[in-house]
Amino acid sequence: MNVNSSLCLFTNEFPYGNSETYLESEIPLMTELFDKIYIFPSKNKGQLTHKLSSKFEIISFDHQWGKKGNKLFFGNLFFVLNTLFNEWRFCINKRAFYKKLFFYKNTLLHKLYISEQLEIFLSEKDIEDPVFYSYWFSDWTITLGILKYKKKIRSFVSRAHGFDVYDNRNKDGFIPFRLFQLKMVDRVFSVSMKGCEYLRNKNKFPEKITTRYLGVADRGMNPFQGENRFTIVSCSNVNEFKRLELIIEILRHITFPIHWIHFGDGILMEKMKEKSAELPATITVEFKGRVPNVEILDFYKNNQVDLFMTTSAMEGLPMTLIEAASFGIPLLGTNVGGIPEIINDQTGMLIPEYPDPLAVADMIEDFKLDHGNSILFRRSVKECWKNNFESMKNYTEFYEDIILLSRNA
Repeated sequence: MNVNSSLCLFTNEFPYGNSETYLESEIPLMTELFDKIYIFPSKNKGQLTHKLSSKFEIISFDHQWGKKGNKLFFGNLFFVLNTLFNEWRFCINKRAFYKKLFFYKNTLLHKLYISEQLEIFLSEKDIEDPVFYSYWFSDWTITLGILKYKKKIRSFVSRAHGFDVYDNRNKDGFIPFRLFQLKMVDRVFSVSMKGCEYLRNKNKFPEKITTRYLGVADRGMNPFQGENRFTIVSCSNVNEFKRLELIIEILRHITFPIHWIHFGDGILMEKMKEKSAELPATITVEFKGRVPNVEILDFYKNNQVDLFMTTSAMEGLPMTLIEAASFGIPLLGTNVGGIPEIINDQTGMLIPEYPDPLAVADMIEDFKLDHGNSILFRRSVKECWKNNFESMKNYTEFYEDIILLSRNA
């Protein structure tokens, strides 16, 4: 597939920060398919954390919309009032929406301000038929929706993950401007079938929503001897949603020696360190903190991991599970979000959303003595990953889709 057009990629902070490291898996294919890739991060503070070739250009905009607030409001009066009214009608919590009406009005003015700058940028660059791709189904899709509403662009697409899919991830119980986003976007690619089903059940443009899994490249198998100390690895932010304390409670009930390694950091880290210090002497703990993604992959390549574990309360479809499975590492995780789409009888153990720690500890003890703790089962994990989450296959299909959509718009 040879393409000589440009890609406009809209991110939260990539290539800055550490929150979108998985986008790196798509970079090789982007570089192959497009002559030029423009990246628009919402946040661009600090040092670049991802190395990019000369094909990439990072674009930043001014966010100080207040100086033009009145002009933006009265110059787009019908659009602002009509959009707010339609969103209020669509919203499941009308009282909460009404209480924050002024805030939502200002949100639209901010996006109008950004859309004007994006329109000027596209005009000055004279980019021919760019592909517009938002990595999140959130703020940027409002901005792109405004440009499509004004017929300044023909089409745009978006991925959808977790916080940008499920209403309960927002403290008000709904995602603002969801109706406008669904109306204007050409295609939403949910990273899980669960997320796809959730968005389709809103009964607003369900034909636009489909599933395209993320993926990672094959870097080999995790080494396995079968007789070494049993090692459990987890990898996540340390916050209330990831429920690291649940792993600690489960480990408290396990009777054989375990070494638990956690990659990641967060606001509850000190509390988790205090709790883990109370574990039995047979359980050793190592908190690695936040490390570059490539170092985690190198760890999987060179160090035996007997079980990868997540006890998150809510998820999309975690790339941490996909990465571990790509090395043939057995998985254990909660039955939330898209996790059941990767954890099954072929890959590991699915536990309830609110599990009994003692029951999970018993499952892990059984696993250690069962066929799951074997090279044969690890090959099964790898096979499941290869059939569903191999990056070149998944990303080739995804980019074929978004290029075709752009051409046919």
